[in-house]
Amino acid sequence: MSPPAHDRLLQRYSIRATLVCESAVHVGSSGAGAAAFATDMPVARDGRGRPYLPGASLRGALRSGIESLLRGVDRPGQRVCDPFDKEQGAGQSCSERVNQARKDRQTLSEAEAFQLAWDNSCEVCKLFGHSFLASRVRLADLPLEPLPGAALTYTRDGVGLDRDLRTAARGILYNFEAVPAAARFALRIEFENAEPHEMGLLLVGLDLFAEGLATVGGKSSRGLGLARVETHSIVRRKPVDFFAGTTGAELGEDDLSEFRSAAQRHYLGGAD
Repeated sequence: MSPPAHDRLLQRYSIRATLVCESAVHVGSSGAGAAAFATDMPVARDGRGRPYLPGASLRGALRSGIESLLRGVDRPGQRVCDPFDKEQGAGQSCSERVNQARKDRQTLSEAEAFQLAWDNSCEVCKLFGHSFLASRVRLADLPLEPLPGAALTYTRDGVGLDRDLRTAARGILYNFEAVPAAARFALRIEFENAEPHEMGLLLVGLDLFAEGLATVGGKSSRGLGLARVETHSIVRRKPVDFFAGTTGAELGEDDLSEFRSAAQRHYLGGAD
């Protein structure tokens, strides 16, 4: 696959959806404002004091789910890196591979540097980027869509465990804040210069949330973080649409089916 244009906008896909919580969700704050809340672990809040989901948190869960899925595909030549692997070898992270390749090349033009980064990047890094390759998938922070009459958050109790005695540890009681089940967050994803199979992979990745293979926030071992994505619209805009001030072309089910089929052909091929 040849690399996409990195210095020009050819097309942009905009996904508008809703993330619906199937269970309670806890995405903790940085701690800077924790003293203002009567809980040990408050949820993240925006400037208006409303709970929200950081786009970076959901993006990380989406990326991790896609990485896990592709690692399970036994297809020759298809590689998914370990972003935390700093050692030499087949499992080396793409950032490390690119960094080593750049050391072997003293002088690189911008185009050559991009080509080198692309050639040494795995399927997932080509979408979500790494230290030497910009991401083409962008997720905005997800604001909460308040339900009439429903509480925005509630507090749950927790206890530390003594793993030797397999009982509650003495003196380790805490509580944490969570957004209740049925809460809804507005989801917005922008994907630049995507190929059909890449769009298909992104759609498959969003499906993983409904399957419980990707979760939102922390404490997933306690059953928190289950969610599903309800897609409302996917719009493709080209440069002419921006100049004309038009909204672009909204894609239908046939387009989405073709994206999924293209992903199957590209990422599965003859794999079991």
